[in-house]
Amino acid sequence: MSGACEPGIQGLKPSHRRLISCADGRLLTGSVDLDAALLETHPNAPRWDYGIGLRQGNRECAVWVEVHSAQTNKVREVLNKHRWLKDWLSTDAEPLERLTRTNAPAFIWLASGSIKLPRHLPQAKRALQEGIYPRKRLELP
Repeated sequence: MSGACEPGIQGLKPSHRRLISCADGRLLTGSVDLDAALLETHPNAPRWDYGIGLRQGNRECAVWVEVHSAQTNKVREVLNKHRWLKDWLSTDAEPLERLTRTNAPAFIWLASGSIKLPRHLPQAKRALQEGIYPRKRLELP
């Protein structure tokens, strides 16, 4: 994964960058296309899409973003990716795990289209229990 970090949100695919805004771009410390960076070493894993570095006060934090369809039948797939990422962070990327934001959502599911996941359905409840639910945009400070 060495050398995979790009400035700002340049590590994201151009079509995904438009889903993210930042009030002060100087606070963005970099980004990585995690899916591409780990393809060779974890080819069969349900890899998460992106990591974004963000300066908060005097420390750097990591925010993890998955751009994925937000439909009832996709919840299991996204939750598998979420669990994989948390496991990868704790076993293979402990320095990044330490940077993961604790005072705000650190794992963000951005809908690649419209959100078709009613909150009353079991799949939506499961996603909410794991602390992840799709949204249309991510606004960073």
